[in-house]
Amino acid sequence: MTDYSHTTKEKIEFVRAVEEAFFILDRNKSRSVGRDDFVHVANSIDLDAQESLDLLRTAIEEQTDDEHSSELNISEYCDLMLRHVSSSDLDLELKLTFKYFDRDHDGLITQEDLDKLIEFFNFNDEEYQQVRQWLTEKGMNYQQFVEFMMHD
Repeated sequence: MTDYSHTTKEKIEFVRAVEEAFFILDRNKSRSVGRDDFVHVANSIDLDAQESLDLLRTAIEEQTDDEHSSELNISEYCDLMLRHVSSSDLDLELKLTFKYFDRDHDGLITQEDLDKLIEFFNFNDEEYQQVRQWLTEKGMNYQQFVEFMMHD
């Protein structure tokens, strides 16, 4: 994995958020993200799947020496995000991710929203319990979600 020991606190928090995003994308827990992962997420938030695949193809070409590779590992994904994503992009990414988790679009991620997501993602028990711990009885609003994604 890439050494981020000489980075600012903000960049370290950004890397944590990027790693969290990677593990959300990595639906089959293969420790790499590829075509199926990107298409699934693109479809789930009404993005054009072909545009998503074109971006993935460009990213893979930039990040790997293997011209036949069709996936990015976590280190390659983090390096790519650090090079190309600004803080405003991170904010947009967090908003889109929150929107995806907020299945009923009421401004809160609730237990019911999580239960619906379990059908789409292969959360293991530990990941599921970690998210549940952060939920209050009323749910998690956007600011709480950002804090959760950036937590130490």
